[in-house]
Amino acid sequence: MELTPKQIRRFWKRVTKTEDCWLWDKGRDTKGYGQFNVGSSGNWRIVKAHRVSFYLTHGDVPTSRRVHIDHLCHNPPCVNPDHLEAVTVSTNLLRHFAWVRHQR
Repeated sequence: MELTPKQIRRFWKRVTKTEDCWLWDKGRDTKGYGQFNVGSSGNWRIVKAHRVSFYLTHGDVPTSRRVHIDHLCHNPPCVNPDHLEAVTVSTNLLRHFAWVRHQR
């Protein structure tokens, strides 16, 4: 993922930092995950905002489809890099189901 300095400034302008989560204030998908347009004219694509945050603070996001960026806080609009971790799909699912069971 390549971002220009202007795109990076535009990204962080769309984030509200609270004491815990940093919340994405703009467009979200149906599951609540932030969406951010990246690219250049004629070559735009939508990327999940938490993946952009991970990229900006931790470097390249692993490109394997078997790697997810997990929200340790379980809050889909959160882009706080301290709440994000690159994990396998199976780890992400195990964490999710454990969290769901805990919520009951």
